[in-house]
Amino acid sequence: MTAPQTNNADLTKGKLRHFLRLCYLVVAVTVAVQAYCIYEKTVVNGWILLAAALSVAIVTLPLRNSWKWLVVPDNGILRTACHLFLVTTFCTAFVLDGNYYLPSGPEATRREQASVVSKHTKERQMTRRAGKYRYVANGVRRSYFLRLAFANGQEKTVPVSQAVYNRTRQGGTKKLMLTKGIFGLTVITGGLSGSPVAGAAADIRPGPHR
Repeated sequence: MTAPQTNNADLTKGKLRHFLRLCYLVVAVTVAVQAYCIYEKTVVNGWILLAAALSVAIVTLPLRNSWKWLVVPDNGILRTACHLFLVTTFCTAFVLDGNYYLPSGPEATRREQASVVSKHTKERQMTRRAGKYRYVANGVRRSYFLRLAFANGQEKTVPVSQAVYNRTRQGGTKKLMLTKGIFGLTVITGGLSGSPVAGAAADIRPGPHR
C-alpha cells in the first residue's frame, strides 16, 4: 500500500472513530434522559439508586481501559471519568427501565389513596436573544409539583400540569394507580392525568417586550 493510500485509510479510520464516539455520546445522553423521565414516575430515593449504580462503576474500575477507544486524548483520568459516568448511567437506566416495563406479576397493579403532603411551584426566568451578545427577559416558566405520601411511608415529589395542581388540595388525597416492577420499585401508572414527563409541567407567562 502506497503512502497516500495509507494516509487515506488512516483518515477514514479516524473519521469513523469520531462518528462512533458521537453516536455513543448521543446514546448515553438519550438513555440518561429516558431514565430520568421514568424516575419521576418511580417511588424511589434517587440518591440511593445513584449510589448503588456508582458502586458498580467503582467496582468495575479495572475495566476502564475498555473505553480507551472512546477517549481522546488517551488519558487515564478521562477514561476513569468516562467509565464512572457511562456505567452509572447505564446501570441506573437498566434498573429503572426494567422495573418500569416488567411488572412483578399479574397482581402487581393496585389502587391507593396517596396523601398530598405539600404542593409548590418553581419559576425560571426565560430569555431571548436581542443582539449578538445581549439577552433580555422573555417571560417566566412556572412548573408545578405535588409531594405525595404513600401507605408504606415513602414520599415522592411528582411534576403535574397546572390543571391537576389547581384542583388538588394540600392535606387531601389523590387516588393513584400503582404498579410494582420486577425490581420491587413502585411506579405511578395512573391518577395524575395531564401530568407531563421530566418536569415539563409548566405554563409560560410572557414578559414585557423591549
